[in-house]
Amino acid sequence: MFASPIATLASLAYATGVLASSQAPPSVQLDRATFISNASGVVAQFLGIPFTLPPVGNLRLRLSLPNAPYTGVHNASAFGPACDCDDEGTFFSISTTNLTTDEDVRTYLATNYLKGAPSADIDTAPDLFKRLAALIGDLAFQSPRRLLLQQRAGKQPVFSYSTKRLKTLPDLRAFHSSDVAMIFGPSDMTDYLIRFAAHLDPNFLTFLDGTVPMSISLDTFRLEGIEALTKVALAHPW
Repeated sequence: MFASPIATLASLAYATGVLASSQAPPSVQLDRATFISNASGVVAQFLGIPFTLPPVGNLRLRLSLPNAPYTGVHNASAFGPACDCDDEGTFFSISTTNLTTDEDVRTYLATNYLKGAPSADIDTAPDLFKRLAALIGDLAFQSPRRLLLQQRAGKQPVFSYSTKRLKTLPDLRAFHSSDVAMIFGPSDMTDYLIRFAAHLDPNFLTFLDGTVPMSISLDTFRLEGIEALTKVALAHPW
């Protein structure tokens, strides 16, 4: 583990925010770079600043390495694209690290999840672990869950919730069943489920890490991608 100004700033940004001027967009200088954010009232958050190299390829399951010094101007007003923090299939993808080529992944998916699907129907992504963590999680859990809710909506009341907690858990992140211990608690999730069972309210609550532990959300995570995956899965059931 190492300490750096970037890591310190990132911690501050995630935890409490940084006081900002109400005049110009708040900015901070790191290395030879300028990071610009957006103010909300008197507080600004500098988001999405990576302070280590991404754990992909040969860096997966290894100690983090620091980034090279920053240069130029960077937008720090929002988080970057979701990584495997939001991929429910990380736990199930550990056993697939022997798949090292695009063709390995296509064969694995066509054999185990998308029976006989042609290569054109199987999307590709730069990192194999990330690809499988996302695809297995979406194929096995997100896609069937959404399909069931869509089919029953309008015919009977439907309910769901989401948990994005444990995002800092190395490699696994918010993996499938990571909420079980919180459900049986005691925890705020236990209280929520008891209240929900009694009153059926609120619907689609998302549990989060950080200072805001839960919020009412829309079920739109990777909406277009999961809809496309559902069509492929229905055409090639396993």
